[in-house]
Parts: sequence; C-alpha cells; structure tokens
Amino acid sequence: MAKVAIITGSNGGIGRSLCKKFIDDDYKVIAIDKRFDKRFNISHSMIEVDLQKFIEDGSTKKTLINKIKNLLPKKINKLVLINNAAVQILNPLQKIKLVDLDKTFKINTFSSLFLIQELLGILAKYSANIVNISSIHAKQSKKDFIAYAASKAALESITKNISIELAQFGISINCVSPAAIDTNMLKEGLSPKKLKELKSFHPTNSIGNPEELATFVKNISEQDGNFLNGAVLNFDGAISNLLNDPNQSSKK
Repeated sequence: MAKVAIITGSNGGIGRSLCKKFIDDDYKVIAIDKRFDKRFNISHSMIEVDLQKFIEDGSTKKTLINKIKNLLPKKINKLVLINNAAVQILNPLQKIKLVDLDKTFKINTFSSLFLIQELLGILAKYSANIVNISSIHAKQSKKDFIAYAASKAALESITKNISIELAQFGISINCVSPAAIDTNMLKEGLSPKKLKELKSFHPTNSIGNPEELATFVKNISEQDGNFLNGAVLNFDGAISNLLNDPNQSSKK
C-alpha cells in the first residue's frame, strides 16, 4: 500500500521543500509545475503543465488528469493533494489590467478548485486530505498586490465553502496562510538591510523557514479523521496579531 502526495507549484522554494518532506517519508510524490529547472533534483514523477492552460483548454485539462491517474499506484492507503501553485503579478491600481487578474485567478485560485473537481472520485475513494497554500496577503497586504491578494482571499473563501460539500466524502480540506518565507524569490527582491528589517517586523524576529512550513503542512495533511476541516491556519510569526502604530515605531 502506497502513500501519495500530489503537489502543484513543485519547482518553487516552498514546493521543493514540500516534495522533499513527503519523499523523505516514503511518499510517492507527483510533482506538477509549468517547468522544472536544475535546482529540482529530487527523483520522482514530474508533470510539466501550464495551469492557466489547464483552466482554459479542455484538452490540456484532460491530459493532466490522465497523467495524474496513470501515475497513481494501484493500491493507496493515503492520498494528499497540496495546491501550492501561484503567480505574483505586482501592479498599482492605475496599471493593473484584466489580463493580469485573469492569469492570477486562473493559476492561484481556479486551478485548485477545478483540480479538486476533476479528481473528486479518486479523492473521495481514499478520503484524501487537501491543503491549499494561501498567503498573509489574503487579509493583510500592501501596495501593488491587488491581483495576488484578491486571488488568495478567494482561495480561502473557496476552501471554507467546499469543505461543507467535501466532508460527506470523508475529505478534509484546509488552508495554510504563510507570511514571509525564506526562499530565493524573497531574497532576490530584498537587500540584506531590507531582509533584516523584515525580520524585525515579526514578533518572532524571524522569517519563515520553508522546511518548517513543509513540516506544518504535512502534519495537517496527516491528521486522523476529518474534523479539522475548512480551516485557515496562519504560519506567520505572529505578525498578523501585531498592530503597527506611530508610538510603537518610535520605540524601535
């Protein structure tokens, strides 16, 4: 009997950590991303697909679902689906375009919903656990993040709503909402000074570790039973509980 984890957005910093965490525990990982680069050096089943096309094109959707089904072992005793794929298009209100919103929602939100829909029979058969990866931007955001923040807020809403329908199949679906995570993407966008400053904004005086996030997600996906269902769980160094005001800033 095999344990299987289907993980989208596998080639990013968080995605690679998720894949490694499950593989280290003898899961068969089916990794999905638009492309895989040389940093992705874990041996398992990889599917290259543009999730925007998965939403737009029926043929691409059918091909992806068939590939996933063909990679599944005949006997499974644990099935996990992690919707981690995301794109981040940053623009201020004056410059945002419909095409930006269209792409962002198709990848960040709709791909999760329709992947669950297409795999529902299999997910129900094995009482699967689903974890959607959201973002602190769903509730607390900043300038230029309109498309990204809205797509993640929608993902959280979808998680809560479809948990009501999936519970009847014994499926558990929850959402993890991380704050800043120490990935190459984060480091590339910040100077060492800004990175240090970002740490100080968190009450823990730290930035999230991708390996620790992967452990957290895996623990949620392996819960016994399905009573934890439709929850949005923060992984944010307590920053979502912190009110920044002038008096507080002056004490730094």
